[in-house]
Amino acid sequence: MSRSQSVGKISRLGILAQVVLAVFLALAAVLFVNWLAARPGVRQRYDLTATGSASVDASTRGVLVALPGVVHIDVFFRPEPAPFERVAQAVQSRTSELLEVMQLQAGDQLKITRHNMLDAVGIERRKQELRIRGLENCLIVSHLPSQPAAADPDLPPGVPAREVVPLFGRYGLASLDPGNPDRNAYRAPAIMSFDGEKAILAALLKVTQGKRPLVCFSRGHGEGDAFELQGDPAGFGRLETILTDDGFRTERWSGTENGELPTDCSVLAVLEPKTPFTEEEQEFIEAFMQRGGRLVLAAPSDPGQLESSGLDLFFESYGVEITPGIVCEPKRDAATTAPVVGGPQVAYVQALPDDMGVHPITGPYKDAARPLRVPAAHGLRVARQPSLGLAQAIVRSPRRPPGSWLDEPPFNWVPDDHENQQPQDLVLVWSRGFAAASGVQQTEAVGGDGSVRENRIVFLGSGAMLQDSILADPRMGSFNEPFARNLFNWAADREYRVSISSKDPAVVRAPVETTAFVVQVALWYLPIGCFVIGVLVGLLRRRGGPDRGLGGEGMGV
Repeated sequence: MSRSQSVGKISRLGILAQVVLAVFLALAAVLFVNWLAARPGVRQRYDLTATGSASVDASTRGVLVALPGVVHIDVFFRPEPAPFERVAQAVQSRTSELLEVMQLQAGDQLKITRHNMLDAVGIERRKQELRIRGLENCLIVSHLPSQPAAADPDLPPGVPAREVVPLFGRYGLASLDPGNPDRNAYRAPAIMSFDGEKAILAALLKVTQGKRPLVCFSRGHGEGDAFELQGDPAGFGRLETILTDDGFRTERWSGTENGELPTDCSVLAVLEPKTPFTEEEQEFIEAFMQRGGRLVLAAPSDPGQLESSGLDLFFESYGVEITPGIVCEPKRDAATTAPVVGGPQVAYVQALPDDMGVHPITGPYKDAARPLRVPAAHGLRVARQPSLGLAQAIVRSPRRPPGSWLDEPPFNWVPDDHENQQPQDLVLVWSRGFAAASGVQQTEAVGGDGSVRENRIVFLGSGAMLQDSILADPRMGSFNEPFARNLFNWAADREYRVSISSKDPAVVRAPVETTAFVVQVALWYLPIGCFVIGVLVGLLRRRGGPDRGLGGEGMGV
């Protein structure tokens, strides 16, 4: 009997050791899988939510995995007073979820600190570190480059570049409808659009970019002024504001007054000139292109000015033909929906996502299903592809009924039989690469590996789509502002800064009763079920276990 009991104890110890080892191995496996899941290069995440709330845009993902160093995001959230407490709480909650997703993508390169607004000492210390005075309901994105040469020269040494992202506002985490407090027509405050991803992405790029790229606007040839402050409808003051807000530096350039283009110029914008460039200025532009320059060229709408500016010949030098005619689209009668022609309003063309090609400039428009306004545009055509490059149309006139046509001068705004009634290209993008091995002369743009920074050009059939008459108009500006940012960001080789579509302001979640059931299953049903199964397994082992078998053998002997 004692031998049987001793063997039973040993067996129990063996079973206990096996259970402990199994638990240890299972825990080690879980920890190992979690560690692997935290490695950006190993894991593959899938977003199964209907609104895409568990993932970020491809542009954002590309920025996060390529952060040049550690970026800090300080979260300073506090409750908002009535009647905005509920919408503020919703935006703060969605932002916290978004930051978690971003941190999963960026790994250790993104540090998120959530501050307790009651900790006055800690908040004051962090404000001194960031060199900020005021503080609002916001995020503060900051980055201090490891190499001093990469730091922003406008900041004191050792001070990180920082960007404030407010809770609400034009460049905030969300757009807010303040509602109507009048009791007779009460409307509660609501979120118009959640722009958290776009706002945080812009802040990340601004603090990690270092020196801001320079855009030069040509002058001296009758161009619209990009620095006017009087609200001239034919000016480009609103465009200049959009670019500076997006992280560009801007200045005027005149070849006769300033000589060659600045060495740090990233993009030269030639917007609706009325007189031609001199031969010397053309040489300056050619030298700029030889060192990897970028151009944005916008034609004047008037056919006479197009010819007198010489811009049509400048287009042709890069293999692009421009027509003197204006692309038109019939308008629908509000009462009968019948197409209406015969007035200058037909020159305001609306390009839908189906009229746009696949490109970083137009991709966000296709994703968000947004139209683009293109007024008084000439038709463009690629007559010759660049060597080692590509020219393609990214915006075309409508193909849908009743179609569009090219109205030839003198304009009568009616589609005549002899006029081209096929869709026309309105915006072209042109890029060209080099290689020293193929015989290209060595220039500043040639790298040590023989590669040369590519040239990029954006051809616009109309500069009016960037004028204040469109961008400063509350009814139309919101349609064309993202396009203006996107085309300059692409021209400056900053594709990751292109505007991305806003998230759905209403997050679709499971019903409350479904959520309660899931919690019950996770907290009660599964643990109790596992306990019952464990008890049954224990009883079965006890009935047929080693003690019983050994005891039977002892009794038999």
